[in-house]
Amino acid sequence: FIPGQSQYNWSTSCVSMFIINDTILEDTESVILGFATANRTSYLPFRTITNITILEDQNDRAEFSLIGNAYEVTEGLNSTISVCVILKHGYLAKPVILILESQSESLVTDYSIEGNIIFQPGSSAVRNATQCFILDIINDDIVENTEQFQLRLNSASSYCIVSSESLVNLTIKEDPADVVILSFQSNNYYTREASRSMSLDVCIVIQKGSLERDISVTMNATNITAMNNADYTLESIFVTFTSGQNQSYNNKKCKTITVLDDSILEYNESFTLSLVATHPVITGAINKTTVVIMEDPSDYVEIGFVKLLYE
Repeated sequence: FIPGQSQYNWSTSCVSMFIINDTILEDTESVILGFATANRTSYLPFRTITNITILEDQNDRAEFSLIGNAYEVTEGLNSTISVCVILKHGYLAKPVILILESQSESLVTDYSIEGNIIFQPGSSAVRNATQCFILDIINDDIVENTEQFQLRLNSASSYCIVSSESLVNLTIKEDPADVVILSFQSNNYYTREASRSMSLDVCIVIQKGSLERDISVTMNATNITAMNNADYTLESIFVTFTSGQNQSYNNKKCKTITVLDDSILEYNESFTLSLVATHPVITGAINKTTVVIMEDPSDYVEIGFVKLLYE
């Protein structure tokens, strides 16, 4: 203040304060300024202290990005996926918490995420600060199709942003150990010729496994003494088990074999049935069964003496 200034004339003087942009992500900052005078002729009755608040530069917000946009893993014991995040821009003077949000709620039983990740103060893009989420893949022992789902990187912090590379696609392939074991219900089946065609139900059961998709097994016939299309009719056929069936519920499928009556007196005849399967189906202990066709009693030949009495 110079001579001539008064409360009525030129009563204000200013000091310039320069705010330095440190390009560091940090909390709102503040400084307290006070003034005093060594001149005994001056009197400072009030307002000798003022508070200055420095708000954060919006351009200093940290930017995070996922490393890679697609991951693949095979379901199995102790299967995991590491989904990693990099600090793409900025320097942290405060911690930042990031989360992965599922975009496919129906698959939350197929994996679990071990909490959040925290980038600590001192992390910087210059140092390629990186952290990873660990996803545990749950082995459900169910035969199912390959599963796919999406996760999105997110943060509740207003002082950081997530780049456009925030969505990751994950694929879980079926565990080769997840198999369904199918077996014939019996080692042998018996039926009889009749004056009209007879039917025989041959059944296949699920010995082990649970299904979330349809699977098939082939049943083939091999002649022994019985001839296909002469003594019975059966082509190589598919037997299909549908989603939801398992070893404890609705675990059986049966196929009908037609037995033909040839009106010829003959010995008992037989043929075999066998199961042919491909992954994820394997055959159990009874993968082959024998079908025995017994003779129709009406085909018997009756032999007797010409006379009841000879003298």
